Amino acid sequence: MPHVAGVHVIGVNDAGKFGHRIDQLMFINRPRHFNEPAEGNAKYSRLDVIKMTNVDEVLTLEALAREWTEALPKTIIRQFTVTRWRKEVQRNQVYHTDSSPFTAMSYAFTQGFDEIVLWGVDFIGHRYLTAQFSAPCFSQFASQVERQRCKIYKGRNESKLNLPVWQ
Repeated sequence: MPHVAGVHVIGVNDAGKFGHRIDQLMFINRPRHFNEPAEGNAKYSRLDVIKMTNVDEVLTLEALAREWTEALPKTIIRQFTVTRWRKEVQRNQVYHTDSSPFTAMSYAFTQGFDEIVLWGVDFIGHRYLTAQFSAPCFSQFASQVERQRCKIYKGRNESKLNLPVWQ
């Protein structure tokens, strides 16, 4: 995504590999879970890509803050807590399912954003997540927050999410 004035970007995991500006980078996994080679680059691990990402602030769970502070010592670490998604939204709760993008979407909603675009969340060829099991949660959440005047979009039409495409 190119830089757009007035747009705040929350990336997850190794989103820096796309080369776009990221304001905050979110992790709900430990640094050691990113030791496998980066996609399409055997020279660097996913953790190396994360360390090379130019970001001022990292968002992570309270239980992981120390580990991410050690991995990224020059970065501000902001902690948050999560609640398991139960198909009902409360504005002050950050929810989680089985995917970091879902948690980032929920976090953005708690921060008061009224338009959220999901880039790179396509569920095509993901090694752990499938559209069949993961995508319905995104649709349920989007439907709930739309009643609170927040609109959620997918960034590309190719995504298997049942959401409108951002224009």
